[in-house]
Amino acid sequence: MKTVVLARRYFFIGLILIVCPQAIIAQKPIFEINLGVKLWNMDMYKTDGEILNAANVSYSFQNFNHSISNIPEPELNINCYQLNDKWKFGFGISVYNWSSINQIQSIGNSLAASLLLYGHDTNIVYTEVFMRQNKIRNTQYYLTATRYFSISPKIDRFVKNQLSGGIGIRKTSRNDLQSTMHKNLSLIDGNNYYVTTKKAESNAVFGYLAPILFLKYELSCFNKRNSLGMFQFNISYTQGLTQIVNYSIENQNDSGARVTVYSNNRGSGFRVGISKTFGIRKKTAITL
Repeated sequence: MKTVVLARRYFFIGLILIVCPQAIIAQKPIFEINLGVKLWNMDMYKTDGEILNAANVSYSFQNFNHSISNIPEPELNINCYQLNDKWKFGFGISVYNWSSINQIQSIGNSLAASLLLYGHDTNIVYTEVFMRQNKIRNTQYYLTATRYFSISPKIDRFVKNQLSGGIGIRKTSRNDLQSTMHKNLSLIDGNNYYVTTKKAESNAVFGYLAPILFLKYELSCFNKRNSLGMFQFNISYTQGLTQIVNYSIENQNDSGARVTVYSNNRGSGFRVGISKTFGIRKKTAITL
């Protein structure tokens, strides 16, 4: 009985060792390269803040949730394995120039400033705005699994829908994470100075080189001359699932008023760009 059990076990092990490699080879190994550049972007992020007001100065901040820029972002994606008509697997490298905006507004009275500007004793309310656009350059290296969706045979000749999941690492420029401090002349605070401090924090554990996890939807339009397309115009949205960077700016004056505004960026946003796909597809037939 023991001999029969061992025989069955080794039979199934041998069957797996034979069938699994054959199943892999029987699929579609491909070499498909996609070169592109993202020409326009809208970054999505979240802002929040903490305010401590004083008797003669009150703070507020604007809750921005996106910023727009047109800095080119190159990318290279390679598909090397096609499971079927709907699934492809590969890897890639891409540059992202994420940005966010922090804005602080202060409102208050300044007797000294009124005397200086108008030459008489008056109590005028002044409004001062402090704004900073934070920019960070990320280079991302990742593995991808892409799922393609069909609309109709006619539309599929010109349009491609795909949803990609990616996992990898990102490298952040150290120059983009420098903390700075500025002194700003203030009318509100009697011609004294406001002190504005910018702080940037990368991943608390991994620092400048950290893991990334994202989902990306892309819609591509191309001509019908071949299945890869001679030229593609694409619109995409990426949902970042891990924190890219956290910015904060703090502003305070001599009266004791203080505000801190946070901008948390997870690497989510819209992209518009162009690309070109070319490569070799190969399907190996197996005779059983």
